[in-house]
Amino acid sequence: MNFRFWKTLALIGLTSWTVQGQEMSPKDKTKVLNEYVKYVNEINNYLPIFNSILVDFNMSLNKFVDLPDAPPSNFSNALMPGNIFDDVFLNESPNAIYSRILNLSASLPASEREKLNLLARKLKDNSTKLNNIRFDIENVMNTLDLTSRENVGKVYEKLEIAATCFKDFRNIQIDLEKELKSIFQSQKIELSKTDQEYFKKMDMVYASARNIADALYTKNDDDFESMFIRHRQTADVFSKTEFKNVAGTPWAVAGIQNKWKNILQQSQQAINAEQSFMASEEIPEKYRLYDKYYYYYNHVLISRINRFGIGIASEMNEIILTGKFSFLYYFEIPQIYKVIYPKLLDKTPFLQSSDPLIKTLPKQVKGRDVIVANRTIKVDSFLVDFELYDHMIVDNDIVSVSFNGDWIVEKFKISDKKFNFSLKMNDAGKNFLLLYADDMGKRPPATIALAYQYQGKRQEIILKSDDKVSEIIEILVDQE
Repeated sequence: MNFRFWKTLALIGLTSWTVQGQEMSPKDKTKVLNEYVKYVNEINNYLPIFNSILVDFNMSLNKFVDLPDAPPSNFSNALMPGNIFDDVFLNESPNAIYSRILNLSASLPASEREKLNLLARKLKDNSTKLNNIRFDIENVMNTLDLTSRENVGKVYEKLEIAATCFKDFRNIQIDLEKELKSIFQSQKIELSKTDQEYFKKMDMVYASARNIADALYTKNDDDFESMFIRHRQTADVFSKTEFKNVAGTPWAVAGIQNKWKNILQQSQQAINAEQSFMASEEIPEKYRLYDKYYYYYNHVLISRINRFGIGIASEMNEIILTGKFSFLYYFEIPQIYKVIYPKLLDKTPFLQSSDPLIKTLPKQVKGRDVIVANRTIKVDSFLVDFELYDHMIVDNDIVSVSFNGDWIVEKFKISDKKFNFSLKMNDAGKNFLLLYADDMGKRPPATIALAYQYQGKRQEIILKSDDKVSEIIEILVDQE
């Protein structure tokens, strides 16, 4: 009797809770959905810690790597807790948010709860795996003889597992974003005309910045220029916003208007960086092995979006929080972790591009316009030997020469003595050499001669450059 009573009572309670979950107000439901976004964003702001630890391991392993020496970071394993995701570095630990999600999600309809919690669980498992691998790497490095190439390979394998964790996190985040946005949009929350205007502008700025970031992450920059123009246009619209007739609304709050100004400032800085990316501006020496996509994404644009740079997504979420708007939070973006292998260990006698796929020739380098030569270099092998020397009269020209965005020589005084180097062409996309004049000597412009072999015959080609333009020449591989 008692058993039936309690069973009936439990069923009534469960039914009542389910109905209550199905009848949640859009405002309450959005609060629950935003906890999932907070979970993702908090992990995104912890990933730089792991990246720093892993880079230190990578650099310690690459005893002969051709990277400049760098001091160790402040995020070694010894200084970190057993589970980094349990610790409070910013506002709240990711694992604490995860536990709260599981409790709050009970108020959601079962179909939505199951999908969201499945993805949240995948994020939790992935973060646990990432946290554990840092100890695995440290253990292997401390116990194995790293003078053995085989043992070194074992460490690289574990570093690659960590890199995969970073990639998997992004894929799971994208899936969770789709689910949350679909659920949020299905509520059809009614906003005031003023709210609609301002949120539309935030959506546009965020989407244009996010599209650029995604293009850099995937190295899919075919439409980069059009995306850049779109970003600039949305920022321009954003900059012309006037907070008129907003008295009595959250938009009148000075703190919200200040965050609006910072969103604009961060957007403009991101746009400047995107312009440098298109111009193939020189990236810092220590990032050249990582390639320009990695550098601009990981060390420039992320800080314009995420919280640790007081970026646009973070500021937009603060506006939602401060104004108590029933709106889905904006997602921050994850870092890339990339394993770097020492070239010197491979004993490669040639130089190869740090960017494996050049889709377009740069239009500007180091603030100078680039002109494309009206001829090309044709070669019949992916490995090409070149000779570089002064053309005709030696007049003390000082030049820098770039191959696919990487400087082969910088501020190099050319003479009649040949400088020899070998290049490995990328097997897809474009290959190019660019001449940049640092000092044009006695007789401008600066000129260099390049000699190479094609179909068994010696070829020579001349490049010119002055203090206004740099000449670029495309290299075409013809193996037929």
